[in-house]
Amino acid sequence: MRQIRCAGLLLAGAMAWLNGMDPAVASDTAAFGPEDVLAISRPVGEPAWAADGRAVAVLHTDWRRDAAVRAHKSTGRLILHEPATGQDTVLSEQASDPVWSESGAQLAWFEGLGPERTLVWSRDPLAGPEPQRLALPGEVSRYRAQHPAPVWVLNDTHLVVAEALPNPPVPEANRPLRLRSDDPHSPFDAHFRDQRRWRLLLVDVDTGQHRTLSEGIALRQLLPRPDRSAVLITHAQIDAPGFFAGDDYVQPLTVEVLALPDGKPRTVDLTDLQHVWGWQDGARLVVQTPRGLEILDLDSGQSGTALPGGLLGAAVSADATAAWMPAGGGDRSGYVIPPPGPHRLVLLGAGETGAQTLLDGDRNVEVLSARWVRQGAALLVHTRELGSRDEAFSLWAEGREHPVLRIPGHAGRLGTAARSGDLAFSLERSDRPADWYVLNLAKPEPGRISHLNPQLDGTAFSAAVAVRGALRSAPGPADAGAPSGAATGGDAAGEWHGLLYRPPEPGPQDEVPLVVTTYGRQSHRLNEFNYEAQLHALNGYAYLLPDVFPRRGELRLAYQQVIPQAAEHVIASHGVGPSIGYYGGSLGGYAGMALVTNSDRADAAVLRAAPVEFALSWATGKDRDADLLEYLMGGATPYADRPAYLLDSPFWLADRIHTPILFLHGTEDAQVPLAHGEWMFQALRRLGQAPTELIVYPGADHSVVRGNRDYFVDFYRRMFDWWQIHLQAHERVPSDPE
Repeated sequence: MRQIRCAGLLLAGAMAWLNGMDPAVASDTAAFGPEDVLAISRPVGEPAWAADGRAVAVLHTDWRRDAAVRAHKSTGRLILHEPATGQDTVLSEQASDPVWSESGAQLAWFEGLGPERTLVWSRDPLAGPEPQRLALPGEVSRYRAQHPAPVWVLNDTHLVVAEALPNPPVPEANRPLRLRSDDPHSPFDAHFRDQRRWRLLLVDVDTGQHRTLSEGIALRQLLPRPDRSAVLITHAQIDAPGFFAGDDYVQPLTVEVLALPDGKPRTVDLTDLQHVWGWQDGARLVVQTPRGLEILDLDSGQSGTALPGGLLGAAVSADATAAWMPAGGGDRSGYVIPPPGPHRLVLLGAGETGAQTLLDGDRNVEVLSARWVRQGAALLVHTRELGSRDEAFSLWAEGREHPVLRIPGHAGRLGTAARSGDLAFSLERSDRPADWYVLNLAKPEPGRISHLNPQLDGTAFSAAVAVRGALRSAPGPADAGAPSGAATGGDAAGEWHGLLYRPPEPGPQDEVPLVVTTYGRQSHRLNEFNYEAQLHALNGYAYLLPDVFPRRGELRLAYQQVIPQAAEHVIASHGVGPSIGYYGGSLGGYAGMALVTNSDRADAAVLRAAPVEFALSWATGKDRDADLLEYLMGGATPYADRPAYLLDSPFWLADRIHTPILFLHGTEDAQVPLAHGEWMFQALRRLGQAPTELIVYPGADHSVVRGNRDYFVDFYRRMFDWWQIHLQAHERVPSDPE
């Protein structure tokens, strides 16, 4: 790398399993560094149950391999757990996407990624016969990759799988690249546009022979018909014009149903499809269009809007569809990052025109997921209360809600057994990494089935505390156009909320410097394990994560108001500080720039990939960036509203900065090009008003650390070195000599 320098509550009977998560009291809370984070094993993906509940397949990964560090697509150790005996069987060390056959007798999965990927299937994984294998190239772990899972079809005799075709050849480096103003796509947007083409194969699991069903499609969804006699595919029309919605590049979709085994396609006439939620039966689809949720009859070709508006999620069975959406109320228009609000959960019966409300806004909960269990006879719903952030599982059957479990923790993605009523999920707390748990809905007392991190049993992690305060209006800086009226950046009630971590055992005379980080919403992570927070807390720093909800036109002002008010509140009420450091990445890095260009209150800052000049972002050659900036600026280009672009660009306010800043940036950052870090560093270097450093990581992406253990360790070592120099802490992460 290149371094540049210049001067809760549970239902009765369930307490025992929660106590099983309690960490032992540690005698040394400071021995936790980036190498320890890399050694943490993590549950990954969705548990896969055999239909009869006799076994569940789970994955967990660690970051001992470079490729695993913050991978977009994780592979890990595949373990088969038998609840009846407690026996675990390791099937693979680098697996992904385990899928049971409908009978529950066979299991298929992938091993590896990219050109080395292999399809594996076992006719009886519990008995342990040697599985069969078929080399089947897939995608590498990359942004926007699809990675479709295998699909069992035709009475479990075949698998439908997608094989990644080679990408078009890249133009030679020594040949000119011609760009035209009428080109529909910018080549600089390739990172954000998924143009991978796929070949669909039908694999005979008896012989291993396979044949092509469809070739050269930009696959988006692959869904089997309920009787497994056909599959539905959606694929993007890559050559058609599209548009960016945030980081998503949206293009028209084609919908086809492939009859099996011949693969004869039938095109579905639905020109404005956004998403297929699922098959309602063999002849009807539940789909999302700009008009709302629609039921499409494949036989007649007719569709009708069943629920208007956008949805957050849906679960489809043969007899009913459960859908959830914002409950409404309050003005959420104009937000770049909107504050949270309660969800509404409704049930729409097959063939019915009206929806039954199961949960409304008065319950003040968010629906995290819902799925049909007991062969479609009941709906399992996973919710989180907006106030306490406690999560709960409940079962809806025959129009009634039956509470299953309420936990002061965070449950990850759920897996359910079709016939047995068994449930598997990962569970973590703010002071404990996740493990795998199983639960039978008939007797709600979960049992832990993994112990992924015994090396941490003696570590007393910090438990997050919810903090809040009234947000006061504060005049902005003396900039033309800066609002000076009502407070901005808080929730609908004019408050800020956040999370605070403190060192578990600070000494009585020790100052506890405060490090603040933000981006958008963060307080919902109250029950999640945050390794960055623990790195700080166990090395003598308090760590504050305030929510900020900026509106268009008030991006900089929102961060300038919330961050200092939240910091001063916890300093006054929680005995931390008075030293303040700020750490943030991407938009969180911009938040730090907004802070230090308006105030000298921060004693130091560490900023990763911070955007500092909005006209530069608009002109990168990426339509994604130009679309985003025009959205933030109310549709204006830099030429239509030059003052707005200048006002929100920290680069032009560099002469106000007196805070020591460490910049960290990757050379291959597609979201915020390295030029932003170089421009800001050079401005501060030339002005000479504060110490600054720029660390450039060759080959690193927007995260800086993805896919590189050495970069991960170096990133956090440098961060804590910066805190040690510019903040006063009683402990620190040991530094390796340069």
